[in-house]
Amino acid sequence: MQLLQEKCKVGDFAGLQIHKVDRTNTDPRLLPCIIIEKEDEQVKLACIHGIIDQWWTVNMLVGLSAVPHELVHLKVDDLQKISMITASKLYV
Repeated sequence: MQLLQEKCKVGDFAGLQIHKVDRTNTDPRLLPCIIIEKEDEQVKLACIHGIIDQWWTVNMLVGLSAVPHELVHLKVDDLQKISMITASKLYV
């Protein structure tokens, strides 16, 4: 079986878990993202609200069963950097 870090590549869609202190019980648990950079086992992600301003390890990502339409047609060049907390609050 292929390792997760070998399967992930730039342009893939993935979910990033939203920490429970940053959401309520009814808010989504995953922030849909696209991988925009990859270095070894770390990735840089963008969501529909911006480029998340930190690197994440591949093992923190979750596969998505469905991808939001806005994320599929996302123009990353037009986005500004935002924190994960800001991204999760804008998403919910």
